[in-house]
Amino acid sequence: MRSKQVVGEAALLAAVSICLAGIYNLMAPKERSLAWIGHYSAGDLQPQAATPEASASSPTAGGSKYLRTIAPPKDPGLPYLEVAGDVAQRLQAAGALIIDARRSDAYERGHIPGARSIAIWERDADEKIGALQKEAIPFEQVMVVYCSGGDCEDSKILSEKLGMTGFYNIYVYKEGFPDWERRGLPVHRGNTP
Repeated sequence: MRSKQVVGEAALLAAVSICLAGIYNLMAPKERSLAWIGHYSAGDLQPQAATPEASASSPTAGGSKYLRTIAPPKDPGLPYLEVAGDVAQRLQAAGALIIDARRSDAYERGHIPGARSIAIWERDADEKIGALQKEAIPFEQVMVVYCSGGDCEDSKILSEKLGMTGFYNIYVYKEGFPDWERRGLPVHRGNTP
């Protein structure tokens, strides 16, 4: 009899905790709230052809032929391939789409020039992923995703989500932004790429 009471109280406590956490998440500022579980399907939006006026090295044109030839070979069965700083720098210089998976406030303090912010743990992450498809960025676009390096898993989580939407040329800059700064490479500040 006592064990049934304990199980019932534990279930009630868990339900109340989940409800309170959901309410807090809804009321929290954008940069402090967690994203709800999203829906990802490669079939939602079909890739569109690049516009003729896009330049050959433009990220919306899928990158140049040169970019696709310097990108390291990647197993198509893997959602992403981890790369070192020198490879990330070459891909960035060649016109790869760079995506910063860190929180918005970290992005504003400094990011790789041209990087887009898709903070994986913020509420608008799903919208920003969907915007890539709406902008007609082809699924074969070479992308470099980074976060804070070290034990940070945000870039890997974001890369998996991008892969679930159909993008497949995804490279994770494993040392991330701290390595970029250590190398003395250019840093852009503010909330624009």
